[in-house]
Amino acid sequence: MKILVLNSGSSSQKTCLYEIGETLPADPPTCMWEGNIEWDGAEASIAVKNSHGVSERDRVKVSSRAEAVEHLLAIVKRDRKWNDDGARKQLVQLFDAWGPTDPATTEGRKRLSSVLFS
Repeated sequence: MKILVLNSGSSSQKTCLYEIGETLPADPPTCMWEGNIEWDGAEASIAVKNSHGVSERDRVKVSSRAEAVEHLLAIVKRDRKWNDDGARKQLVQLFDAWGPTDPATTEGRKRLSSVLFS
């Protein structure tokens, strides 16, 4: 079973995807994939890491949710499978955190579908 843990605050979002067997382990498992976004005014620090230790960090100017979506969509367009599909996973987590009626979510989902299925 896969479990996604999402910790969303006013200026950050931390996510981790775990795979758990049929019984709970004695110690916490290692993340299969993790993402972190820290907003600081008009900039955001983005970090994504997979279970193989492959990671990418970036600091981008982001004055809106739409700009954050645009940045992650650019990664998906450039390399769909980058970092175990990390950019797409981060987008989905942002959409979940913002809720289904948020304008950035509705527009971002449309644009992501367009990229994935065109």
